[in-house]
Amino acid sequence: MPLLEDATFQKYGYRTAELHPASGKPIVYACDSCQTILERQWRNAQKELLCRPCKIRQPRPKAAIEKFKKTMLERHGVLNALQSPAILAKMAKDNLTKYGVENVSSLPHVREKQRNWWTDKHGLSPLEAPGVLRDETQRQFGYYPEELAPLSDALVACQCVDCGTIFSRVKKNITEPVCCQRCLFQHVPDGVYERSVEKRAETVLRVYGDKGIPSTSKTYGKAQEGLTTLVESWTRTAAIRNAPLDGKKSLDLYLPEKKIAVEYCGLIWHREYTDKKDVLRNGRQHHANKMKLCAVKGIRLVTLFEDEWLLRRNQVEGRLKAILGVTARRVHGRDCEVVELSTEDARNFVNAHHVQPYKTRPLLSVGLTLEGELVAAMVFGKHHRQGHERTLVLQRLCFKGDTYVIGGSQRLFSNGLKKLRAGQFDKIVSWSDNRWSEGGVYTALKFTLAEELPPDYSYVQPPAKRLSKQSQKKKTVNCPPGLTELQWAKQRGLARIWDCGHKRWEYVL
Repeated sequence: MPLLEDATFQKYGYRTAELHPASGKPIVYACDSCQTILERQWRNAQKELLCRPCKIRQPRPKAAIEKFKKTMLERHGVLNALQSPAILAKMAKDNLTKYGVENVSSLPHVREKQRNWWTDKHGLSPLEAPGVLRDETQRQFGYYPEELAPLSDALVACQCVDCGTIFSRVKKNITEPVCCQRCLFQHVPDGVYERSVEKRAETVLRVYGDKGIPSTSKTYGKAQEGLTTLVESWTRTAAIRNAPLDGKKSLDLYLPEKKIAVEYCGLIWHREYTDKKDVLRNGRQHHANKMKLCAVKGIRLVTLFEDEWLLRRNQVEGRLKAILGVTARRVHGRDCEVVELSTEDARNFVNAHHVQPYKTRPLLSVGLTLEGELVAAMVFGKHHRQGHERTLVLQRLCFKGDTYVIGGSQRLFSNGLKKLRAGQFDKIVSWSDNRWSEGGVYTALKFTLAEELPPDYSYVQPPAKRLSKQSQKKKTVNCPPGLTELQWAKQRGLARIWDCGHKRWEYVL
């Protein structure tokens, strides 16, 4: 309790221990919130020690707000008292009787008091506050900002000084400059976000244990909840649902201890345009920007599309376990035997354990077997474009589900190089998908990053099917003359969805 016993004794000659609980004698105290030095009667200081401005700023209980709204609607038909003509007329009549004017704010001493308070706090008058829209406030709410007290709970119209968005804000909460919530988040000091995430994780573990907090948000779907529950059972840690990323974006699933997040992208919701009025929803850089924002905060983001979860769930679960480091079995590559695989064996193994299906014919396939069990495979093939006859492509690298082979990729790659005919190829290229990989395996194999490729698109066919852009070329789908590929796709009910981009890697032989 911030009672200033020494200051009270020095000024009045007594201490609070000597006073009766109902005593009206003054004592000196410091405000709990702003630490302002004030005086108050002892009987009133035992309840709370807040100065009047801080007490007014305290949030009202939700039940009290709902009760007040209900009362206002029943009695006056409005939520805001300043919107009721009857209330405004009564206020004007009372002010005219007491003060001789209808508007108390027009009195010189009242206006001077308000102006001095605002100037002391913000260094400018209410009308000079950048972002406060005087005429727009009058149009929306029926009053001007200067008619309100500085600590009023009434709404005023504002315009963000950063992005120009027009929004409403309570008058007493206006600061200088006026920023919307999205822009205001950009000014948060470094480290605040990380500390808040860690604190929330500790609270969830303490209150709910390893099962995590049950989700009640309408925006958190059944698929996201099922994925989150599954990840929590693997890692035995509580995950944060709808973890805030900035003022507008959030993450479906975030594990603070591992600094890994998973975004589950429903194809309909995450497609480029909405059905109504052809409004842009998720543009070319939408998913890539979220990935980059996570990278800045030291978070690895895995972006999962809905069709992958529905059609290749076993493969997705195996990939997620490898990323999270929770595979059930760990074996050493040196304990495995290197074998050359047939086309059928390689294709069957890759299709059984890799997120992306494999349909082409490989040029060379090598695998690792442990006591006759195939646990890893690496597939090489020819380049798909003309003019690259001397370029070999590392098409697939995958491991058996729920199995981590230590040093397996290095052993597969080195033995694959030995089986190539000398002088047949000049280099080996491969691509990594930013949605799933950061390219660490290529760095371990001594590949060099040749190019950062921008986000690419595929087409969404409702309800949950994704088509490659190559399958929707104009010649392939008989596009009418005068229409672009996108226009013809829209007419057939298709919409684009963008990924996070790719990286192209090279290994010079």
